[in-house]
Amino acid sequence: MASVFRREVDDCAAEAATLAAEKSPLQALTLWLKRYVNFLAAKKGLASALHSGDPAFEALPAYFRENFEPALSTLLATVMKSGEIQEEVDPFDLLRTIGNLSVTSSEDDIQHTYRILDLLIKGLQFTGGTTGKVG
Repeated sequence: MASVFRREVDDCAAEAATLAAEKSPLQALTLWLKRYVNFLAAKKGLASALHSGDPAFEALPAYFRENFEPALSTLLATVMKSGEIQEEVDPFDLLRTIGNLSVTSSEDDIQHTYRILDLLIKGLQFTGGTTGKVG
């Protein structure tokens, strides 16, 4: 089962590069974060597996972070360079935020998470005038 999780992490992380090549920076970021939401929603039992004490799962949290953070870092750097997001965002913080939003149990919950994600991205785009600071 751990090898299945690794393959799915690899697939999700690799999609960041594909989206970056095919979409605008902000679209690529948004679509990849939604892909990440789908990954998390499909892995509802993942948290219990990770905390099961089974040695096969011990390395997975680090594996997720080692793959998802660079994928997201690249997308964030590109969207910041484009000027569509002004504030620097820590990739791990954003991954954890989306993870916390993604505690889903139905398709309606995933759609709700998408709406909240869209609000989060709009917040990242807000510059608060010419200073680039919110507030």
